[in-house]
Amino acid sequence: MKQKNKKSSVWMFVFIFAGLFLWMLVANMGGKDHVSLAVKNNGGTAFLETAGNSLVAVFQDGRTVVWNWSAATVQRADFSVRTDRVCVLDSERLLTVSKTGKKVLSVVNLTEGKILKSFSVGQAGQDVWPRASLDKSVVALMRHNKPDSAETKQYEFLTVNLKNDLPGVPTALTIQQDSQVVVDFVVDSDDMVYVAGSHEEVGRIVAIDLDRGKIRWDKTYDDTKEFCSVMVASDGKSILAGNRNGLLYQLDAQTGDLAKPIQLLEEGETRPITNDYSVLNAAFSPDGRYYVVTINPKAYILDAATHKIVHTLSPADKLVSKIAFSPDNRFVATSDIRAGYPVKIWKFLEENNK
Repeated sequence: MKQKNKKSSVWMFVFIFAGLFLWMLVANMGGKDHVSLAVKNNGGTAFLETAGNSLVAVFQDGRTVVWNWSAATVQRADFSVRTDRVCVLDSERLLTVSKTGKKVLSVVNLTEGKILKSFSVGQAGQDVWPRASLDKSVVALMRHNKPDSAETKQYEFLTVNLKNDLPGVPTALTIQQDSQVVVDFVVDSDDMVYVAGSHEEVGRIVAIDLDRGKIRWDKTYDDTKEFCSVMVASDGKSILAGNRNGLLYQLDAQTGDLAKPIQLLEEGETRPITNDYSVLNAAFSPDGRYYVVTINPKAYILDAATHKIVHTLSPADKLVSKIAFSPDNRFVATSDIRAGYPVKIWKFLEENNK
């Protein structure tokens, strides 16, 4: 009987918290379509993601601001990590990689900005970018080496063992500088990295098995333009790649076979000012039920199971840089790549999109 009462108490607390969370955000909006989270003198947003019940923004100058989603107008922390190459590890930790000099990986506490551990992951002549899988179980790095005398570039992909402070064995991908391009990459929970870019201006995806240290498949796709964003579905069975002509492509993760193109633009929808139809800022909701992509200045939120658009958003700021979902999918936060612009929170209520 006591155990039953305890469970009832836990569920009651969850419902009360969820209700307060919704009420506080709606109250802060006060009839407006969004809430602005201003950060004075910010350098333009480079990273925006939900970590537990917190919203984390890292600006291009390394300034990091953390808000509680349940009281979004109140900052939880404000500190500098001196780099914009970061990824979230969990609700309390951020991983950063330095941009200059010897490349150092640091694990930073999100409450105080305190460095918990640091170790070397690259040399001064390399550029290094980190990524975490959707479930945060795998952290991978992409190291970019300078071109050699034959005008080829080498990219090295490797996992990182944070428990033992050790980088894994790198797997190399060599590209011809004039004809091959790497634009984005993502890692999944099975140590697979998917690299998006182009070959002779045609969309290209490379799947690299980091556990075995080899390329699983390397494909180009006729009648596509350069891929500029990529993400792995929450079930790990497919990947989604956006390209420069406004299309999102669903691909089989095991084979790279094209499952289907996903149309984002409505018939007749254009971008006459920029003429840029790049599909960018791809991100999943924390529970994997929804994902979002942008063709600036518009954001498209899709159901992950059906790949159908359930909501569109046109932030007033015309250069959306990143988007993050609230923990319960009721709101989305958007940011701008230009310096000085605020992070904005918009309503996205699931029950209105079924």
